[in-house]
This record gives sequence, C-alpha cells and structure tokens, in this order.
Amino acid sequence: MTFNEQLRELNLTEEQLKTINTALKAEYVPKTEYERLFDNLNAAKSEHKKKTEFLKQSAADKLERQKRLYELKLKDNLVDIAIEEAGAKSREIVRALIDTEKVEIKEDKLTGLTPQLTELKKNAPFLFEKKLMYLTGYSPEASSDLIPKINTADMTYSQAVAFLDN
Repeated sequence: MTFNEQLRELNLTEEQLKTINTALKAEYVPKTEYERLFDNLNAAKSEHKKKTEFLKQSAADKLERQKRLYELKLKDNLVDIAIEEAGAKSREIVRALIDTEKVEIKEDKLTGLTPQLTELKKNAPFLFEKKLMYLTGYSPEASSDLIPKINTADMTYSQAVAFLDN
C-alpha cells in the first residue's frame, strides 16, 4: 500500500492530498533519489578510503627511502672522515679500494672499516702520509740559557734516535 492510498483511507479530500504531496515534495527526497545519493556517498567514501590508504603507504615508502638515503650519506661521510683521519693522501683512491658493503654503522660507530684500513696501510703504505713526530727539548727552568732548546724536526731519523738514547 502506497503513502497516497494510506492518506485516502483517512478520508482526506483531493485538495488536502495535493497539499500534503506538494509539501512532501518540497521537503523530502523521493526514495529512489535518496538511494541513488546514498549509493554515491558510499562510493565516494570507499574511494576516499582507498586514496587515503594509498597516500599513507606512499608516504611511508617515501619516508623509508629518505631514511635509507640519509643512512647511506651518513655512512659515506663517516667513511670519508675515517679515511682522512687515517692520513690518506687521496681520499678517493683509498675509498675506491675499500669495500663499503662490509662497513656498517652500529651504535653510532663504524664497524668493518678499521681492519680494511689497517690492511691497506700494510699493503699500500704509499697511499698514506707518515705522521711526523716532533719532539722539542725540555727546559726545567724556562729562563735558563744553559740548557739549549732542541727541535728534532730538523734532525734525521738516526740523529733523533741517537738523541733519544742519550
């Protein structure tokens, strides 16, 4: 039984039925239109959910890529610093001879690099500068001219050894 039939059973006049139907059409949406709009809303919600999940996943992927890139750059910079501190004459050459895949960052320190640098220093010492040791003479009395100040930087190796033996 339709709504209009239910209204007729209430013994309403045609004019009253028209007034009610006009008011209903102005205030309410027909059921078919409501269902169509409801289905459109559900489809939009579903599409929004899919897009949100996609954006979350792509943001997580981008963040992971940025994290890996940061870690690689950090590792590269730490390796370069360690090579410089080891006294390499050419950082690029020494870096090319090191297997950076074996180097890892653990607890904010590089692991796996020191053995490679030690081996490289032993097998190719010409790639590294020798650290010069400078000894200056000790004077117990700063104003004393009796004890000469000795600078071993100008001495040869054998002279420095002879000086240290005395």
